[in-house]
Amino acid sequence: MSTFATSSVTVTFTADGSNMSEKREARAQVQDIPGADAFYVDLAGRGPLTLTVGMVLANSTAWGQANVAVGQQGTLAIDGLDTHQAVLMSVNRPAPMPDGQTKATADFLITDA
Repeated sequence: MSTFATSSVTVTFTADGSNMSEKREARAQVQDIPGADAFYVDLAGRGPLTLTVGMVLANSTAWGQANVAVGQQGTLAIDGLDTHQAVLMSVNRPAPMPDGQTKATADFLITDA
């Protein structure tokens, strides 16, 4: 089992390894040079690490907990991966499965990478 624990709620889920991805992008910043028609392009930055996780939630209560956790910082522990501090940026889901479980996709912003 995997968890995302904040100060107010703990979401327990099964991570779907077939629906998981990490993403980090470079940042380019263009800065004007005052008093001139020139500019400077800074290519040294990089964006934060984001982790998209497919999750299977046991029931509608777990889905509600995931919604409560959106926008909160907490500890993300996924089976077989390192534990990270993260912010849950979004969750989305299709209709629940016939057995009451919910497959959802969550986007986490990793804050300690």
